[in-house]
Amino acid sequence: MGSLRDIGPDGVGEPEPQPPPSSQSPASDVPPLDESARAIYRAARTLAGAWSGQFAALRALLAADLALAGSALVQGLILLVAAAVVLATAWALLAGLAVWALHRVGLDWGWAIVIPMAVSVAVGALAIWRAQAALRLADLAASRQQAAAWFGGEHTATSRKPDGTP
Repeated sequence: MGSLRDIGPDGVGEPEPQPPPSSQSPASDVPPLDESARAIYRAARTLAGAWSGQFAALRALLAADLALAGSALVQGLILLVAAAVVLATAWALLAGLAVWALHRVGLDWGWAIVIPMAVSVAVGALAIWRAQAALRLADLAASRQQAAAWFGGEHTATSRKPDGTP
């Protein structure tokens, strides 16, 4: 059984809720305009400070990421040069062996040299053609298109597949 406070004025159940005192109007709960403006200004400064910290952290992260990418690029280029030297040496030895084998089969020295040279030129031309097609993708077309959309201007570059087709 409950206490006397649980019994309403009719003697049964919950008491009826009491209305708030009428001495205060709802408009008196609203702070003055200048105080509200100061509060909004303080909140905006706090938000700007938080964003400023975020941008500084993002800038530091980007700088570290670019330094890492630069270091990796240098290391990759050094290894690529080393690989090119080793492969060029192997290709020269293979071409020399092919010349020797073609001469042993009975071809004249001129033809024995021309055939491996023609194969080398064909492989080199194919590599140059593929490299040109691949480098077309390095034109940053999507970034230039987005920059043109943000800052105005025309974007004329089109993205191409590695085989050179649009």
